[in-house]
Amino acid sequence: MINDKLNVEPIYELKGDVNIRTGNIEFLGTVIIEGGVEDGFKVETEGDIRIADLVGAATLSAGGNIFIEGGIKGKKRANIFAKGDVKAKFVENAHISACRNIMISNEVLHSHLNAGRSVMVSENKGLIIGGRVRAGEEILANEIGCKVHTKTNIEVGVLPKTREQLQSLDYLIEKDEKILKQVKLNIATLEKMQSNLEGNFTKEKADKLTQLKNLNTLISFRLRSYYERKEILGAQLAISKQGKISITKTIYPGTTVLVRGDSLEVKEELTSVVLMFENNKIKVERYLPEKSTAH
Repeated sequence: MINDKLNVEPIYELKGDVNIRTGNIEFLGTVIIEGGVEDGFKVETEGDIRIADLVGAATLSAGGNIFIEGGIKGKKRANIFAKGDVKAKFVENAHISACRNIMISNEVLHSHLNAGRSVMVSENKGLIIGGRVRAGEEILANEIGCKVHTKTNIEVGVLPKTREQLQSLDYLIEKDEKILKQVKLNIATLEKMQSNLEGNFTKEKADKLTQLKNLNTLISFRLRSYYERKEILGAQLAISKQGKISITKTIYPGTTVLVRGDSLEVKEELTSVVLMFENNKIKVERYLPEKSTAH
């Protein structure tokens, strides 16, 4: 009942696992799976996905939320995406993206998590070890990293999509600048040969010089567009939300923290701290539970 009216919502219920017997699932409404999702299978829906058991190296995509009562054993091939929230007991070797929040109760191991708002790993064990975790506003965990200094990257204060676009632009700029440098050297060599007025400057070389000049113009134009886009994203970064990382217990060496524009490599164990951006650098404060802004 919604506003005193009876509404009929599309729901697909599966009594067992998603496997070779059922095949992949595509549905416009909500999908409820009383079992799990085996390796290599897909569940795609415009509504929510609710799974009672484990998810393997599978693909899940939801226009709403994804709730997994078991965990995710991704084997580096699981890809989970939700326009709403994602909630699970644990995550191992998986990629998860949510436009709102990601909530993991036990542990995140060697996985890549991207959340538009927050990542919460604070119930039960509440561990983040290895991989990369990004959130637009807040990350809350009991422990980040571990005693053997496993490399762990934590980023907050910038929308994950913005950060990925900046990294992609940096890669494209570096690649095109290397190409442009070589093109300019080749143009200079051919122009020198042409200016010497020697008979060996053939039509083939003249055509090659024209091609190189056209390529030089194309790459130069492309680089300008990359730099303009990077400037726009940098402006978005400057006005992005404050962002903070709250650790209720311990953050270990081997962890790299990025809050907005500043980075910090953790060199010693820090206990019960909040990392936030203030005066253009990362500030470390004492963690107080009431200061958390979990959504």
